[in-house]
This record gives sequence, structure tokens and C-alpha cells, in this order.
Amino acid sequence: MTDKRKHEKEDYLKAMYLLKRRKDQVTRSDLERYFEASANKVNRVVDSLLEEGYLYRDDKRHIYLTAIGINKGKEYLEKYRILTEFLMMISGIDQQSAERNAKEIEYVIDGEVYMGIRMFLKNRHVFSYSMSGNDLNFLFPYGEREMPIAIYTKESRCPRTLAKEYKVFKKKVKVKICDESYLYLELEQKRNEPQVFYYYGEEWRVAKRQDGRYAILTEALECNVQRSDLISEGTVALIVQMKDEEPKEDDICILTVSLI
Repeated sequence: MTDKRKHEKEDYLKAMYLLKRRKDQVTRSDLERYFEASANKVNRVVDSLLEEGYLYRDDKRHIYLTAIGINKGKEYLEKYRILTEFLMMISGIDQQSAERNAKEIEYVIDGEVYMGIRMFLKNRHVFSYSMSGNDLNFLFPYGEREMPIAIYTKESRCPRTLAKEYKVFKKKVKVKICDESYLYLELEQKRNEPQVFYYYGEEWRVAKRQDGRYAILTEALECNVQRSDLISEGTVALIVQMKDEEPKEDDICILTVSLI
């Protein structure tokens, strides 16, 4: 087997394990869309994985990962994500750039070097690092969760001072972790509904209303990630206005989300 074919199969097992986290059954059409590949190419790789025992097919010709396929897919995905996290930490690049570079090196890096990176990430409990432009699906599995929040004044650092906007919203946000993750601010009282802006991509964006809540893209968070028991947190600049007008710099406050 050529290295190219071997790496191709590893990519498919990794993708199928990732897709399996969202639904038990993975179809050939799912793989065609994921890899933007032709049906012939997907069929060739899938048939080879079936022959090698990584997949099985039921009476309805649905395909599933076998136990060994699940273990291998999990192993390959973990390696890819560890390399991605390491590149983000040491270089400060965003998640998309780190993932692209991790894909380039995951098959050429020596096993000894990879194990060294794993041990470093596992044991660096005295370290923390910051990252931005990253979806929370890098840190958490797909699904919904609740996270505590606070809103501070822009100027305060240590100690931080709660802003008046803190009283406007409920003290926990719903967070939906998926391909494009959002957190949802909810008002304490629905009588006066303000406009909410958040700063991302060097511009102020309107937090869109969804089911009475304000949706904020989690990629906007500047995340301070702790590898110890200390709580990691993400921050983003907010402007909350009661009137229909452009956001003003004087009204900036800082939304802080505990990433738990």
C-alpha cells in the first residue's frame, strides 16, 4: 500500500469517527460532501475499509464503524487535534490555520516527537495560553451546554468591576456547540429589549435575535485556556443600547464566559 492510500484511509476513518459523533450511521453521501469527492473515489476507499474490517455493512447496505474502526478513528482524530492545539499554543495562529498546518505534518512527524508533544500538553499544568478566532467545538464535544457569565466595565482589570449591563441578562448562557457555534444571551426581563453589538473581525456586529435571545458567534471570543483545574474563560467586547443607533465606544463593556 502506498503512503498516499494509507493516509487517505486514515483521513476517512478520522472523518467517519467525527461524523459518527453527530449521528450513528455515516452514509457514502456524507463522505462525498465532507471530502468533496466523487462517488467512485468514496466507494473505492469505503470498499477497501470494509475488506480490512474497519467498517461493516448491514442488510440495508448502511455502513458503520466496527470497534477497531472506532478506535482507529478516535486515535487519528486525537492526533490531529493535539497537533492543532500545539500549533495554536506556540504560534498564536487561529484554529483554521492550525488545522491546515496540522494536516500537513500529521503523517510525517515521528512517533517519538508526537508523544513528546502529547506529554507536554498533558503535563503543562502551570501554563495557560490565549487564542482567538476559534470555534468552541475545538474545546467541547457537539451538543448544548450552559456556561456562567459576567459583564465587566472596559477599564477595570484587577479587581474587575461589574458593569451595569450585568443586571440586564441572565447569569448563564446557552451554548450550542456545532460546526458554527453560538452562545445565547437571555434578558432577565423582556420589557425593554435593547440592541446588542459584539466586536469580531475588526467590526461591530449585531447579535441577531433567535427565540427571544441574542446570538453571538463563539469565534468572537478571546479565550484564555487553562490546562489545570483553573477555569478557562472567553471574553468579547459588547455594546448594549436601548436606542436604535450606531454603537459608541464609550458604551463598551466586556462579556466574560466561563468555559466549563
